[in-house]
Amino acid sequence: MEFDWLAQKCALFAGVPGAQVGALCRRLGGTCRRYRRGEVLLLAGYENRSIGIVLRGRIEAVKTFADGRQLCMAQMGPGGVFGDVMAASHKVKSPVTVLAQQNCEAMWLPYEALLAPPQGADGAQHALRVRVLRNLVELMSVKYFQLDQRVELLMLRRVRDKVLWYVRSLPAGADGWRVTPYARGPLAEYLGCERSALCRELTNMRRDGVLQAEGRRFRLAADAPDGQAPVCEKER
Repeated sequence: MEFDWLAQKCALFAGVPGAQVGALCRRLGGTCRRYRRGEVLLLAGYENRSIGIVLRGRIEAVKTFADGRQLCMAQMGPGGVFGDVMAASHKVKSPVTVLAQQNCEAMWLPYEALLAPPQGADGAQHALRVRVLRNLVELMSVKYFQLDQRVELLMLRRVRDKVLWYVRSLPAGADGWRVTPYARGPLAEYLGCERSALCRELTNMRRDGVLQAEGRRFRLAADAPDGQAPVCEKER
């Protein structure tokens, strides 16, 4: 399988020439595995010393609490990197279970191989490893601040405040629409509220002229073209 596209899709390989990504992964001992929908890629409570990269399909990270409740922590598609923070930690067990949201394929890169000095490698190969390590540190930094933002979101008490905070965090297109990867159920889990409460509040926000909703697309009233009427919400 060719991995040239990872240079554009995966932040871990930013700055690495596309033609060299595949060779670098092979030198690092990268292995690929396919998973069926619902299959576990990474199980909570177990150690992991490899960095996972989504090659095809989608995955989700779920945290399960003692009372059986589950919270969706993240979802990602091709190019997404997971398990990186834990792989760089010593004897830390995974706090989440990573599942295949749909049939998918992932590549695993041993963290220790990335750190090990390359034997017989020239300066160019060494520079590529340094670039990937630098990208890895940047990824961890980004995830730290994303986690801080998630805490800020969960600390909000009103469902309306949660929805507004989340929608504003999504990038807006030229027409003002913002797209979420979550359907209603997973979105409610992400926001830390009941699905029924989320649907009810979305209806109220539409009635109040605060927000337009169409499937997984949202548009704030302030972003809508002048004179355009709110769009009826379609549950998916």
